[in-house]
Parts: sequence; C-alpha cells; structure tokens
Amino acid sequence: GSSYAMLASGSIDSSGLAATTNSIIAFAKAKSLPLYPTVSDYSNSYGGFDPAVSNGLLASAASRATAVTNLVNLAVNNGFAGIDIDLEAVQPGMKAQMTSFINALATGLHNQNKKLIISIPPMSGDGQPEYLAGYDYAAIGAAVDYFQLMTYDEVGPGWSSSTSATWPGPEAGLDWMKSKLAYAVSRVPASKVLHGLPTYGYDYSSKNLVYWKGTNGVSG
Repeated sequence: GSSYAMLASGSIDSSGLAATTNSIIAFAKAKSLPLYPTVSDYSNSYGGFDPAVSNGLLASAASRATAVTNLVNLAVNNGFAGIDIDLEAVQPGMKAQMTSFINALATGLHNQNKKLIISIPPMSGDGQPEYLAGYDYAAIGAAVDYFQLMTYDEVGPGWSSSTSATWPGPEAGLDWMKSKLAYAVSRVPASKVLHGLPTYGYDYSSKNLVYWKGTNGVSG
C-alpha cells in the first residue's frame, strides 16, 4: 500500500502509515538525514495507480491548489526536506494541467525552502509511448529540483514497456535504460536527473505465463 496517498479532492490520505514507517522516519531524523515522503496516486482500493485520482486532483485550478497546500503543509509540519511526487496514472489529455500543478507545487515548496522531486515514468521520445503523453519532460524538468526516472520494470508482471514485449524479460536491460536516460537528458538538465535502479526481481513460469511472487511468498 501507500503511506501517503493523494485523493482526487487534493487531500492526502496517511492511513497507510505503519509503525515501521514511523520508526524509519524517527531514525532518519535522529541522523539528520533529509526525508522526502513519496506521495502517489496509488489507491489501495483500486489496487494500483488510479487515473481517477490524477484526473480528479488535476482537473481544476481549485483541486490543484488544494493539493499544493496539503503537500506543502505535509513537508513543513513534519520537518521533511520536501516532497517526492509520484503520479503514475496521468492521462495524455492532462498534460497542461500536470505541468501547471508541478509548477505550482515547486513554487509553494521553494517558498518554504523545501525541494520537489518527481518520480516519473521513463519515455523514449516526445509523446512516446502515447499513454505517457501527459508528462512534459522539459516543462516538468525546469520546475523540479530532481527528476527521478523510474528506469525499471522494462518487463514486469502483466505488462511490458519493452518493444519486444516478450516473456520472460529483463527487469531493466542496459540498452533500454540507456535509451530512456538519453531522452531524459535531452529534455532535462543532467544534473537534475536521478537514475532509478531496481533492487528486486520477478519469478517467471514457462510458456509465456508470468507470475509475480509477492512479499507473502504467494505467486499470483
């Protein structure tokens, strides 16, 4: 689940915070480590990154402003160094609204001496693939402090972002990573780009059927 989840209204649901998470936060603060909570459009009830959440909070100036206020307050009130925003279900038609939201969030955080990181799906070109056309790399990259490229899950459970789309496949092939990074640094200053590395893997069955072993050890 998600410790901090955005809601379509622009509110933040923190019911996913667990004792372990709070212990990690306390430990990191005791060591004076900068903390950036990841706030996403992952919905526990939906079971994934929910386009209804992104569409809702991005739809109007009012909902975007509400989200910005709540995110800035989350960072300030909890002594975080900033926010890591992770909206993975942004629809192509929300490109302008997404850019507007990121610009406003960056301004709000910077006014409080906080930073903005965005965790963003990897693309191979402008509007490529089409389902990621809602992310304007150049505009978003100009606003954020760090551009965290999710260069993992080239081939994942039930889907693939590889052109071959074959099973089994690499978690993050070197050639695939390089192509995604090359596009990113063509649109975003390289000094801002963070390279995402997977620290996990997937179990695959035979005959092109994929199985993902979850933390409970049960394949599904």
